[in-house]
Amino acid sequence: MTTTGMDEKIVVGLDIGSTKVCAVAGRLIRNNKEQETLEVLGVGETALTDGVAKGSVVNVNNTVNAIRRAVAEASNQSNLNIHLVNVSFSGAHVTSVKSSGSITRSSAGDEIQIEDIDHLLNDMYRTSIPADKEIIHVLPMDFMVDTESNVNQPVGRNGVKLGADFQLITAQANAARNIRKCITRNNLAQDTMMLSALASGLAVLTDEENTRA
Repeated sequence: MTTTGMDEKIVVGLDIGSTKVCAVAGRLIRNNKEQETLEVLGVGETALTDGVAKGSVVNVNNTVNAIRRAVAEASNQSNLNIHLVNVSFSGAHVTSVKSSGSITRSSAGDEIQIEDIDHLLNDMYRTSIPADKEIIHVLPMDFMVDTESNVNQPVGRNGVKLGADFQLITAQANAARNIRKCITRNNLAQDTMMLSALASGLAVLTDEENTRA
C-alpha cells in the first residue's frame, strides 16, 4: 500500500488461484465521514496452468511468470509502478484452531490501550504449533478483562489481566513460503497475506456481521 495523500491510498490485491492469477490496483478514498470506497484503476488477469494445485504452488516458474503478466497488465492500465501487493490464498492445507491467551498488565488503574491488544495478538503468533504449520491469522473472538468475560471492546476498561479466545488460521509452512518466493522473484513486496474467505467476508460484511462470524 503506497500513500498518495492524507485521504487516499493505492492498494494492490493479488489473487493466486489454481486456474488464473488476478491483480487489481485501486485507490482507497476516505471521505469526511471516515467512510472508505475503492476506485478500481487497473485489472490484470492471466491464465495459470500447472502452477497451483489445491492452493499450493507446484510449479514456481509458471506461477512467477503468471504473476508478472497479471501485475504488468494492472500496472499499465492504472499507470502505476506496483511494488507492494496484498496477497490472498486458500487451499486444503488451511486449518483453523481454537486457542486462548492472556497478558498481565502492570497496573489495574491504567486503562487498556490498543497497544495492549497488539501485545496480546503478537504473543498469539508465537503459539506452539506443528513445525510444518505457520500461523497466518490470529482472530480474537471474545475478550476477558480480569474476571469479566465476553467483552467486545476492552480498550478503555481498567484491569490487570487481559485475555481472549482466538481462532488461529494456519497453513502449511512450505505452501506459504512458496507463495512468498513467487512474490519476491517478481521484485514485489508483500504487504499482507490473507485467507481468501476472510478477505471476502471483510469486503461484503458489516463490522457487526464480521463480529458474529
